[in-house]
Amino acid sequence: MKHIFITTLFLFLIIPTLYSQSGVKGVVSDAVSKEALPAATVLIEDTYRGTITNNEGEFEIKVNNYPATILVRFIGYESQVIFLGERPLEPLDVQLSRSITEMDEIVVTDRDPGLSIMERVIERKKIWRLNLKTYQAEAYTRQVIENDTTIVSITESGTNTFWDSERGHREIQLYKRQTSNINADQNFAGVRFLPNFYDDNIEISGFEVVGITHPNALSYYNFRLLETLQMDGKPVYKIEVIPRRKLQPTFEGIAYVDGVEYALLEVDLKPNDVVRFPPPVQEFDLAYKQQFSNYGAISGCLLIYVLVEPYGYQ
Repeated sequence: MKHIFITTLFLFLIIPTLYSQSGVKGVVSDAVSKEALPAATVLIEDTYRGTITNNEGEFEIKVNNYPATILVRFIGYESQVIFLGERPLEPLDVQLSRSITEMDEIVVTDRDPGLSIMERVIERKKIWRLNLKTYQAEAYTRQVIENDTTIVSITESGTNTFWDSERGHREIQLYKRQTSNINADQNFAGVRFLPNFYDDNIEISGFEVVGITHPNALSYYNFRLLETLQMDGKPVYKIEVIPRRKLQPTFEGIAYVDGVEYALLEVDLKPNDVVRFPPPVQEFDLAYKQQFSNYGAISGCLLIYVLVEPYGYQ
C-alpha cells in the first residue's frame, strides 16, 4: 500500500513592522564540516528585526540603514558579529565554530535538575506574559504533498498575523500560489492554526494539548536534563520532555532552555498517541520544531511532517 506524505514548512517571524524579502543574503555553515546550519538566527543589532536560515543554511534580511551590525547565532556554537559598512555585493559566508562546553559538577539528588529548570521557565513566563499586550507577525507557509514516487502538489501562502490580548488573533492573506493541478480555493497553506509552544494549552486536530510551560506542567510531564550546551558563553540546557499521563493529550521530545534568562530557545516536540486526526486519516507522524529569540520579540521556525494513509488509497 502506498502512502501520501504531506510536508508543511512554516516560517514564522514576529517583528514590529513588515518588510520586503530583499536585502543582505548569506549562508551559515559549520566552520569545520562546512555543513549548512538550518534555523540559525540572524539579527540586526539594536533593532527588533531578524530572520532564520532555511534548510540549506541560506538567509535574506532587509537592512534599511548602513553601517549595520548583524549577529548570527546557533545553539552549541559561538555567535558571530558581522559589521557592514555598506550593502555587500556578494552573499555573506558565515562559518560558526562549535562552543567548548565546560560542565559543572552534577550533584546527584532524587529530583532531576530538569524539573527545577522548567519550574523557573514557567515562573519567568508568568512575569513577561503580564507585559505582553500585542504582536504582529509576517509568516510564509509552504506545503508539499507527495506519494512514494513523486510530488503531487505544492501550495504556498504569505500572511500577516496579529495578536492582541483583548481581541485575540487576526490573519490577513497577502498572497497564495499553487501548482496548476490545485485550484486556489483548495490552497489551505496558512498559519491560522500555527501553535505557539509558549501557550498554556495548544489545540491540534480538535485536541487541547497541555503545553510544557502550562502553570501545572509538572503534573503532566517529567523533565530530564540530558546535556548542558553553550551559546554566547551562556549555558543552554537540553531537556527531555516525558509525558506522565498516558491518556492525556501531551507532547514528548526535546526542549532547549536559556540558562541565564530561563526562557525557551527551541522545542522539538510531537503529540503523544492520544492525539489523532479525524477520518480519512488512518496513520500520521506529526512533529513540531519551533525556535524562539528573546530580543524583544519571538521568532520561530515550525516544521510539520504528516504521514497520511487515506481510506481506499492503494
